[in-house]
Amino acid sequence: MVAIDAICQVVICGAGPVGVTLANLLGAQGIHVLVVDVEPDILNIPRAVGICEEGSRILDQAGLLNPDAVSLQEIRNIHFTDASGASVFHVNTEHRNNGYLTQRTFHQPQLEQNLRKGLSRYPNVHLHVSTELVGFTDQQDGVLVELKVGDQIHNVSCQYLVGCDGSKSPIRKALNLSFTGKTYAQDWLIIDVANNPILDDEIFFSIDPERPGITLPLPNGRRRWEFVVKDNDTPAQLFDDAFLTSLLAPWGDLDQMQVERKAIYTFHARTAPSFQKGRVFLAGDAAHITPPFAGQGMMAGLRDAQNLAWKVAGVLRGELTPELLSSYTTERKPQCHQVINFAQMIGSFVLPQDRLRAAIRDSFIKLFKLVGFYRPEEGARLDRVPNHINGNWWRNQRVTRKLGTGVWIELANVSCSSGLSEQKESRPLDKWLGPSFYVLGWQQDPSSYLSDATLRNWRQMGGDFVSLGADQCSSVPVDLVDDEGVYADYFDNWPVVVLRPDRMVLARTNWQHLEQVLVECINQMGAGVKSPSHG
Repeated sequence: MVAIDAICQVVICGAGPVGVTLANLLGAQGIHVLVVDVEPDILNIPRAVGICEEGSRILDQAGLLNPDAVSLQEIRNIHFTDASGASVFHVNTEHRNNGYLTQRTFHQPQLEQNLRKGLSRYPNVHLHVSTELVGFTDQQDGVLVELKVGDQIHNVSCQYLVGCDGSKSPIRKALNLSFTGKTYAQDWLIIDVANNPILDDEIFFSIDPERPGITLPLPNGRRRWEFVVKDNDTPAQLFDDAFLTSLLAPWGDLDQMQVERKAIYTFHARTAPSFQKGRVFLAGDAAHITPPFAGQGMMAGLRDAQNLAWKVAGVLRGELTPELLSSYTTERKPQCHQVINFAQMIGSFVLPQDRLRAAIRDSFIKLFKLVGFYRPEEGARLDRVPNHINGNWWRNQRVTRKLGTGVWIELANVSCSSGLSEQKESRPLDKWLGPSFYVLGWQQDPSSYLSDATLRNWRQMGGDFVSLGADQCSSVPVDLVDDEGVYADYFDNWPVVVLRPDRMVLARTNWQHLEQVLVECINQMGAGVKSPSHG
């Protein structure tokens, strides 16, 4: 076993999907990272199961979504069914957003294995299991972390500590941060089987008030069921084979199923008041937990990792001001609240066990069909709360519609026509860009419009320039070619886009105002601020 380093730049406590994704993102930027986890290995049980197009994009950016290593089950429809099993409302998930299907499922142990394998790419990242964080002290110029391995205590000095240590986070408790929100009144029964009796590509929500539930296919022949636990149910009854045989009868014979997991759990909707205190951060379930109805629990944690990684890396390199780190909470917390509200809204649609409330809901479904809001032959479109940095929901609606900033740049395939790479294949824009700031210009080199001082400041914060063009035959030299014609429309009104390392659009402008806009962006990021105590 590799010895624990006494000095590193970032310590991450918790080697679940969020912590290890963060470690991969920091590792790619050359940051010296120590990841610790109290468990000896990955928990070999499926917990999170759903990945949306945004989660796919984040993991793909980090090079962690290799189809040869991670099996994903594509989902084509999400049905809401009545007591007879008939679909009364369905959502079509066949379309792709930014090149990825809007909904897929995965087997968490397999995904986690691949995430941990990804760490081997970085000699500057070390993972230590069976290692407990027993204390830490924020010393203002760094964090002293106390780790316990067996009977031995190790003291590690780092610049930042990130708690990815779950909903019961000892780090959050040590920071005296509350965890407020809602706990749902009833528990849920979860059943996972290794041999799916019905091979399909659809999710079914049962909205029968007698016992609401959900079932969904997982990759490699697995399936999950979740059912509401009623007031008069007992664990002994719920886990009894006779009861499970009756419960799962519509899908097959329990005797023919290989049950991997039976568990009872409770849903929560909670957030910490801040995701940062001094040099210590919280991410994933340590910062917020989301009801599972929208499949966004792990996804929210992945967004945390992506948002935090480039900021910490830039500050540690002395390229960005340490004050920028406070934007982690101000950007992520409002979006987390919106995701939680979205999940609760779906829950209110699924959960009613009172027949009157269920009848009112069913009347609304019929009304939607009557007025043409919902067409059964087409299905509704899944429209989630997008990953954004614009604050509350109303402000995000105004900003994205008017300016198109604070959200991800659209993702489409482009090919290289210049010195960026000798490869000529067409692949997503993300694959051509590194974890840096970029100015993207349509058909022109943006750097030619800037003063020497602005160029120097932009380069000092790790900024770069790329030009996109309509085709390789254009008389104007370009770096990347718009193979699908998506960016020709995207850049139609604003020929210049400023991107953050996480692909969030920082600004859109024209050539005339590029200098002014880029200076404002540089000042906002605090570029060029050298802080040895943070490096």
